[in-house]
Amino acid sequence: MRDDACAAAPDAAATQQPAACRGDPPTAHVNACAAAPKAAASQQAAARGDDPPTARDDACAATAIATAAPEGAATQLPQAEAGALDLHARALSAVPHYVFTPALARSLTALDLSRNKITEVPEGIACLTALRTLDLSRNWLRCIPAAVGALSCLEELHLLSNGLHPIARSLPVGALAALPLLRLLDVRFNVKVKAPALLELSAALDARVTVMVTPGRGGDQEGGGGGSSGDGAQQGQQQERQEQEHACDRDPTQLLSQLEPYSTPQLRRRLGDQFGNETNPEDTGREEVLLLLLQEYEKRGPRAVRQVRGHPISAATYAAMLTELETMQWPAQRNLPRERPFVSATDYFTLNRPDTRFSNASGTKATRAAAKLGRYQRIWDLAIQAMREVDLEYAEQYSAIALTHNFSGSPHIDTENVGPFYGLSLGSYRKEAVVDAGCGKAQAGGYRKEAVVDAGSGDVQSPMEGAICVESGPFEVTECDTLGRLARVDGRFPHWVIPYFGNGDRYSVIYFRTEGPMTPITTATFY
Repeated sequence: MRDDACAAAPDAAATQQPAACRGDPPTAHVNACAAAPKAAASQQAAARGDDPPTARDDACAATAIATAAPEGAATQLPQAEAGALDLHARALSAVPHYVFTPALARSLTALDLSRNKITEVPEGIACLTALRTLDLSRNWLRCIPAAVGALSCLEELHLLSNGLHPIARSLPVGALAALPLLRLLDVRFNVKVKAPALLELSAALDARVTVMVTPGRGGDQEGGGGGSSGDGAQQGQQQERQEQEHACDRDPTQLLSQLEPYSTPQLRRRLGDQFGNETNPEDTGREEVLLLLLQEYEKRGPRAVRQVRGHPISAATYAAMLTELETMQWPAQRNLPRERPFVSATDYFTLNRPDTRFSNASGTKATRAAAKLGRYQRIWDLAIQAMREVDLEYAEQYSAIALTHNFSGSPHIDTENVGPFYGLSLGSYRKEAVVDAGCGKAQAGGYRKEAVVDAGSGDVQSPMEGAICVESGPFEVTECDTLGRLARVDGRFPHWVIPYFGNGDRYSVIYFRTEGPMTPITTATFY
């Protein structure tokens, strides 16, 4: 049935999109440019004896030209593997133009654009007639065009954690209702899509469609629960129980917590690519995919643990920074609301570079940022000094630093970063490892039952308390020692802080970049 329905995909998009979503019409220049590839394609097709390009091919070609090289789009064409194209966490501000090229448009079945900065879904999305899974989670979307009604093969539409308006202004409900194969619509954690939307969407969509909406409070990026309707209600209830806690409540020692930052399509691909266990999105939801992954990992055995150490800063700089962090007046001590209140820490705040560009240079945000930097100028200067001792180039590149006191970082992904970050920790937060007299293996506060043994030397390595741990591969995690050291890590991979058990405080300085050109994602660590 599904293949028959997909073969009969309509050649035109559904009804016109709402005015709030509509962009400017194509210019005469775009129309003229579109005509050239159309004529060339017709000549090439005739030479090969193929059918001439269809009207849909023409539309896709025009869309590819009209959206060519948008600001923030990737410049190299990633390869779609088995019909799936993964463009998550690329700092994209627009859907790349090459997605709409006719050859790719006709073969693409899964498109992951999650964790970007996309503000608009172009009308050209209607070209992707073979698409079955579309993940637009964690972007900056306010509405979805009615052109999605042309995606007659679509089974899953993920819109979690965007900025969607109320349903009447943000979703083309009629177009979605006309999709014959739609099984899942996820609109959780959109601040203006509240619990009543569940009833509205359930009434409009077929009973077979699982609709996921945040009950009660909306808009929590990493928690708050989820509601659902349709045949997948049980799956949605399980997801609701899982997400009633925030990301900061995840136990970083558990494999489940380390996998949870990934989107469902990413988890599904890992299950298939790494373990050969292919699942059907139509009958296997996120909870079951996670359970299958945990079972596969258990059969394979524990993931390898690699330990590396960052670059040390000078003793003088370390001492000066620690003294400043211990004696300065943190925002909490001034009875100010903490930035990012759901972060698990005694205190947390950020400082932006003086040359940070705000939309309104004299506005409230710019004024407050300048005042905050002035108050904490001493630690800012010391942080620059430490970075210059290790990486002169990055000292001129990072856009801000985050300062934390007793931060307890659970597994998460830095969705706003456009490149790797550096982490530095200070304080007497570590507890000496205890050696088990029976087995001779070092234990450390219960983070792992067994210490790591260095494959080269055979030396026993206890877990690095308070270190940054990052998933460096499907079967490996890397512990990065940051105590008095600057370690470079790509936060676009799941990462967390290893629990620490000393009696002293832990302070950290995180240097990160959210502006400028995107650094391609390559490796989780650089050691």
